[in-house]
Amino acid sequence: MAERDGAVTPAALAERVDVPEDALAPRLERLRETGWLARSDGAYATSAQGADAYRRLVAARRERLEELLGDWTPEAHHELAALISRLARDLVAEDSAARPAA
Repeated sequence: MAERDGAVTPAALAERVDVPEDALAPRLERLRETGWLARSDGAYATSAQGADAYRRLVAARRERLEELLGDWTPEAHHELAALISRLARDLVAEDSAARPAA
């Protein structure tokens, strides 16, 4: 549930990630209790704390991708810089979806 997604119900998220809702609901509540998510009207959204963590994770992924590209500089390649940012966000989302439930 990245910051760009907005609020989502447990049922909709369970369908999206192909996990039973009864297995997902306690984990969502745990994330809410620890401050990573906020809940309103039965739907969950990334909290300010969760959004900040997401931004830091994307920035770290972006930094690592830039390191892998060596001497490449985003200032000289604006289009590629945008693609690297998108890839970093997508990798974070992919990692989250692929991670088995605890």
